[in-house]
Amino acid sequence: MLDVTFSTTSDKVDIDGSEVTLVAAGRVTIDADQAGNAEFEAAPTVSQSFCINPITPTITSENATNSAVTLVSSSTDGNQWFFNGVVIEGATASSLAATSAGK
Repeated sequence: MLDVTFSTTSDKVDIDGSEVTLVAAGRVTIDADQAGNAEFEAAPTVSQSFCINPITPTITSENATNSAVTLVSSSTDGNQWFFNGVVIEGATASSLAATSAGK
């Protein structure tokens, strides 16, 4: 039996033999290769792509006053804040000062 080797150019996973460890969110392609020998030709490379979804952040509130509350995401990057289902342009920081109630 000929061994299959797995490889990727992605920094989103670590590969150790046939074990893959997910390390970051994003798109990944893993290639499987099987070299040939004197008896068998090499198999064509097989590629499989998939997306690793980010962990859902936890949202907490801080500094609540009568006029505003600061919403804080547990994620330091990749945030996008919304108001009533509509993107707040430029609101991608880990915190947001909310000055009006939404739904």
